[in-house]
Amino acid sequence: MLERMREHSGALFLLVATTVANVLAYGYQVVQARLLKPEQYAALTALFGILILESVSSQVIQSATATLAARYRAHENDAALHAFVRRWSTRIGGGAAVLGFVVFLASPLLAGALSLPAISVALLGLALFLALSFTFAIGLLQGLAHFVWMGSALIVQAGSRLLIGVALVLLGLGVDGAFSGATAAIAVSLVVAAIPLMALFRAARGAKAVELGGAGRDHHGEDRALRADRRRVPAPRAHRPRTREGRGHGPHALPRPRVRPRDERAGRDRVHRRAGAARADRRRVAISRDREDHRHLRRRRALERAAQPLDRLLHRSR
Repeated sequence: MLERMREHSGALFLLVATTVANVLAYGYQVVQARLLKPEQYAALTALFGILILESVSSQVIQSATATLAARYRAHENDAALHAFVRRWSTRIGGGAAVLGFVVFLASPLLAGALSLPAISVALLGLALFLALSFTFAIGLLQGLAHFVWMGSALIVQAGSRLLIGVALVLLGLGVDGAFSGATAAIAVSLVVAAIPLMALFRAARGAKAVELGGAGRDHHGEDRALRADRRRVPAPRAHRPRTREGRGHGPHALPRPRVRPRDERAGRDRVHRRAGAARADRRRVAISRDREDHRHLRRRRALERAAQPLDRLLHRSR
């Protein structure tokens, strides 16, 4: 029991850390509802709604990253893992930077259309960039089985959001302070998540381009080889021509047909004859019974025909 708990200690810690992070996130909402005015809290809820929409959409990035990282780690294919990290960290980081910059440029228009503070909308672009990068880092931690670091990053994010956000609101910054605290919390958690991944990022910086499809085909080939090893059968013996020399008693001699003794064959014939006689006896008994029943019926019908005139005479006399 203890060995199994030690083996799965990382997963158990992640479960506890996720629960603690959810409790801290709920506490953040409760405290902000007490500190902010109703219209300010409504604006903060709208900003967090956009972040929640982004987090739900980016779950695909986390699951795909975790799946590929776990596959490369299981096959010990470090070259493909480094190429994947180098390529997709650049793509996801570049895409997140473009999205954040567009939101930053459009913050005056979005603030007027959504009736939100302009500073908070401008910070929303930075928060989206940090959140997408954090999602990719969490996927790598999950795929590489760094569950302790993954849970620690989630706790740090929820705790720093509560502390920094409440402190800035108490300083009188309102919605801007609360959302600034949330943005700073994402940045702090990203730093924590990047600590165990620094060696991987350094190794991936000089990695050569490896086609991910080719790596996948190599994995399938390895799987087929392993399955073939498991069901491997002994090789057949070398074929030897049928010659007279091979008909002796050597290792390559041809098998001779078994000749049964005469007594054994006679006994088997005797058994077959007994079985046939028993079946014939059973058939004779059945035929004889049918014949006796038929004779009895014929006698009964003859007596009935002989008694018919007497029955008619008796009926007339009545």
